[in-house]
Amino acid sequence: MSMPVDDRLTGELVEKKRRRRNERNAAMYDDEVFELLQAIDAWRRKSHRSFPAWSEVIQIMKGLGWSRTGAPVAPLPAAPAPVDPIEPVPPAEPK
Repeated sequence: MSMPVDDRLTGELVEKKRRRRNERNAAMYDDEVFELLQAIDAWRRKSHRSFPAWSEVIQIMKGLGWSRTGAPVAPLPAAPAPVDPIEPVPPAEPK
């Protein structure tokens, strides 16, 4: 017979595993990148969304004090037009 699991304990365990994973990942990044990752993680928890839009990433970065320096970067060239798919080969007629 199984006992019901307390949702609060389950939540605490999930949070503990998430923190442990973040601590392991922290060693992979320099301080600025890790600070940005933490800010994005805080945004995700606050907004209840998995991924911010690019405009929201810029807002997060500005909130950390980042700003553009130097001349604006030229836009990238447009992607090439899609290639038409190869026409299917008709099935062979039975002999």
